[in-house]
Amino acid sequence: MKRKKILFLINNLLGGGAEKILIETIKKIDKSKYDIDLMTIYDDGIYIDEAKKLVNYKTMFKKHKKFWGISFYSFVLRYLKIMPATFLYRKYIRKKYDVEIAFLEGAPTKIISGSNNYKSRKICWVHFDPVVQKLSTKNYISFRSEKKAYMKFDKIFCVSSQVQRSFTERYEITDNVEVLLNILDEDIIIKKSQEELKDCDFLKSSFKIVSTGRLARQKNFLMLLKVINRLKKDFDFCLYIFGEGKCRNELEKYIEENELQNYVKLKGFVNNPFPYIKNGDLYVCSSIAEGFSTAVTEALILGVPVITTLCAGMDDLLGNSEYGLITANNEDSLYDGFYKLLSDKNLYNNYKNKAKERGKMFSSNERIKEFNTKVFGENIC
Repeated sequence: MKRKKILFLINNLLGGGAEKILIETIKKIDKSKYDIDLMTIYDDGIYIDEAKKLVNYKTMFKKHKKFWGISFYSFVLRYLKIMPATFLYRKYIRKKYDVEIAFLEGAPTKIISGSNNYKSRKICWVHFDPVVQKLSTKNYISFRSEKKAYMKFDKIFCVSSQVQRSFTERYEITDNVEVLLNILDEDIIIKKSQEELKDCDFLKSSFKIVSTGRLARQKNFLMLLKVINRLKKDFDFCLYIFGEGKCRNELEKYIEENELQNYVKLKGFVNNPFPYIKNGDLYVCSSIAEGFSTAVTEALILGVPVITTLCAGMDDLLGNSEYGLITANNEDSLYDGFYKLLSDKNLYNNYKNKAKERGKMFSSNERIKEFNTKVFGENIC
């Protein structure tokens, strides 16, 4: 049987949620049916070596320090914004594919929208709430040109119900817009979580609160530290944050100024955070915005109770606070939510049981069946 040719296009393969989901998805696709090319715009990221083992890896731009006195990334960003989508597609997408997938907003979506392959099925993904985060428009000369790009696609998949609502509100496009939940390999998550944990400091903590993510404004860790500072007088716990980013110095300064050294540990980036999550007592997401939180999904798969601020995807993951506690996205509400959970053992145990129940929903086998049907289409499968 002749394999169908598939193209996935993404900005890079750095350690973000969309990149991780793409790798997990590709792992689950039947390679006997599909010949897959994965193309990045920037040749950068921790998943490149893994991608090369799975599929045919390509890139548009190799790393350069400077172009005509400006940074490589600034040059490429301006170039992609100015050049027409049809030109970019002709120059960089030189093969004919049966399915062409822009796996991220912005430049990947713009480039695939310029496709001259009228026989291909064109798909794009929306991972972020476009009302809260309007970053994708910077790749277009105008909002109107971005909207026109989206209208070229056969299907537009949003990673959560809230993302879909925001997308239709911002772009006023409703045709062919659907929710398609992310694919995660629960077997790998569970297996990795079983690795021996030798971090004595972590294991000795009486009540371990865990959070993971880039130390960036979007993750709102400073607000989380302010909540922790208010809780420390009433409860015995320690917050462990796994991740690196530009906000580290700011967070370290707040910890020192408020004498939180015994209550907060910035653990940096770790290759395998799953043993920490599994052995934690509570997972917290304090983000200003998400599309569909990979980290919260992983916590549920590992049966860890969750408290989170309200942002896109949380209602799909946790219902109306049925499977985890969702608070309003502000300091006082997050504090009140923590206080409730830490002072009410029955409520905490209920969420612990509910997390285990909800985790079963994210079976990758069910997700990949839906993916094959909706993305590749019956005429291709």
